[in-house]
Amino acid sequence: MSSKESGLVPPKNQSKSQRTTRGRPNIEMQDGSSGAGGYSSQLVTESIGKLLEEKLAKFANTLQAMTTRVEGNSERLDEAEGRVSTLEDMLATTENKLREVEKKLQTLTEKADDLENRTRRDNLRVVGLKEEADCFL
Repeated sequence: MSSKESGLVPPKNQSKSQRTTRGRPNIEMQDGSSGAGGYSSQLVTESIGKLLEEKLAKFANTLQAMTTRVEGNSERLDEAEGRVSTLEDMLATTENKLREVEKKLQTLTEKADDLENRTRRDNLRVVGLKEEADCFL
């Protein structure tokens, strides 16, 4: 069924005063305004205005809630960045101290090896000498 057959499109041979708006005839109001189905343009405008105000109020509330959440997340992010910065500074300090301790450990290990080698320097090993009671006295 086409739109002309269903009555959605008015015939072309009708004048504007004979055409209908969504099945409602054009009506002249007593105040001089015309409306479809008895609605004045002022009522329609007021209804649209109220709907817009309601939708805008909901939108404003949603926007405010989102703004609050973004501000909260921003504060949390700033706090996390501060913590990360502090930890990075502590890490740099700790790494420097670790390098110093490793150098000291290397130096002390070398000194201990050197001292051990020096104490063995004067020790003699006698191979093939029988151990008997000393008769030198």
